[in-house]
Amino acid sequence: MKKLLVISTLLFAISSLASYADSVQSVTHEIRYERSHKYGDAHSGGQIEWTLAKGSIDLSDPGQPGLIFDFDVDRDIFLNSDNDFTFHGWDTQFKLSKSYDWGKFKFIGLEYDVSDGLVNHIVNGKKITVKETSYEDYNYTTGPIWKLYGGTLETFLAYDRNSMTDADRWGIDVDFEKTWFKKSGDWGTVSLWNNTELHYRFESENKTYRYADDNLDIYNETSLLYRTPNYGPFYASVEAYGELSKNTEDDTRLSTTYKLMPLVGAQWKVNHFSFNPYVSYEVFDRKTTFYKNDIVSDSNDRITVTDNNELAVGLIIKWTK
Repeated sequence: MKKLLVISTLLFAISSLASYADSVQSVTHEIRYERSHKYGDAHSGGQIEWTLAKGSIDLSDPGQPGLIFDFDVDRDIFLNSDNDFTFHGWDTQFKLSKSYDWGKFKFIGLEYDVSDGLVNHIVNGKKITVKETSYEDYNYTTGPIWKLYGGTLETFLAYDRNSMTDADRWGIDVDFEKTWFKKSGDWGTVSLWNNTELHYRFESENKTYRYADDNLDIYNETSLLYRTPNYGPFYASVEAYGELSKNTEDDTRLSTTYKLMPLVGAQWKVNHFSFNPYVSYEVFDRKTTFYKNDIVSDSNDRITVTDNNELAVGLIIKWTK
């Protein structure tokens, strides 16, 4: 049944691309390699993020615009410190939305995630590779999207299901995204962007869920970005990024991450195609976790700090109508 759903979803996406080739707005392909080192952490390693296709298709009938199909098909490959594969998986998202005069209503939002891994084991002094399935999750959301104070407010009714354990639960998602500031000149461009997500989930009867009781997941991210003007095809940027997360049922009270990431890249166009190779490095990346008082008996361990440096090399290829 699970394989049938995957095959049916992929066939639908392929047939949509073929049937509405003239209506495709844009398609992005990206390959990105990341290599990180976490000080004091044995999980340092790398990751390959491969976006096979990300774009949108206008499914509207003539004279009735506004029906858009968005797709995002990613392949994630994780590596350990020895550059051996630890596991790889799919991260796939499909969305269907319809615009009305009073706003935009997303009446179907389907996200399908599956991860199957290649895990290394040492047996009698020899390394063997064993395939195992880590998780298989579905997430359905439906609800209106509002334009509010120059930003985008999404209010969704959500349904989550884990097909490995048959656990499911209902919830409510409220997300708000906005670019608060953007200014350009001969000196370049500065922008300030923020995204806040509040996801509430009701109690699940299947206790195999990580968070089985009623819980609220709070997530906030902010980005301050400066980008230079183009010097021929070349450009540079530096981003200050902050992230905060908290789940009311988690063992941790609060988790924060702060990063400083310079980047150098190039851009050029050939007909409808644009090419964007880039290199970035996190000169500062610190994650701080604050634990509940009753979780850790030693007061010195109630706060943990992990520093990380990450080098990323990538190539973005985009086709635009």
